[in-house]
Amino acid sequence: MIAYANHNHFYDGHLMWLAARLLFDREVIIWMRELKRFPFFRAEGALPFPTDDAARRASTIRSTATRFGAPSPPVLGYFPNGELTPPESGVGSFNLKSLKRLDNILSGSIWMPLGIHVTWWGEDRPTALLGSGSPAEFVQGDEADRL
Repeated sequence: MIAYANHNHFYDGHLMWLAARLLFDREVIIWMRELKRFPFFRAEGALPFPTDDAARRASTIRSTATRFGAPSPPVLGYFPNGELTPPESGVGSFNLKSLKRLDNILSGSIWMPLGIHVTWWGEDRPTALLGSGSPAEFVQGDEADRL
């Protein structure tokens, strides 16, 4: 399963991990561009995906594909925008070419849209809202709309 989500808050990676564990009873893999800056995300399944190191990205992709072949494969937590954006900016546009490439690499995966929103609602702690759209068996080109 590839659970793809918007990325509007620092907590999104944590919530993706929690959703994979509680909702899908799976480990999670999250590809992270700046893992060197935030190494604590490794504990939640983050793997390095630096923009300036093609060999490292290829290694991460191979490792992910290998783990997807296991009897109990993980969920790939994927943030298609690739960067943290303000909630008021909406879902944003996805690079359809990248989605199709990922679909080819991890063929046979279910694409599950997962909307994440963190709000304070005037409380002393944040409230996380998670919702999912309809799953799909392959990239259809309307992933941003389904999210």
